[in-house]
Amino acid sequence: MTYQSRIADTELEQRLSSAGGVVIEGPRACGKTATARQKAASEVLLDIDEEARVDEGAANLLKFVERVDLDRCGKPSALGVIVSAGYGYVKDGIGVIPIGALGP
Repeated sequence: MTYQSRIADTELEQRLSSAGGVVIEGPRACGKTATARQKAASEVLLDIDEEARVDEGAANLLKFVERVDLDRCGKPSALGVIVSAGYGYVKDGIGVIPIGALGP
């Protein structure tokens, strides 16, 4: 399916240029996800089980790292996926970090 341009595209681009992230709100089936996917570097769906979210987040993180100019920026010292709760652990070289471990 091809993407239909929306009025919100311009505003989304402007807001992303001044902030690291945005929240897109609106009624169901109005194009929020399709619009966000046009500019997103990665995506993690929150309506799937936690293990699948961790795996998807780690995969997206590794894809992102592949796009980084390591000669210019250097190799990341650590990679991590933040989760809502539970214990911290390392899976396939990616840290899984509960948000509560980050402190106040």
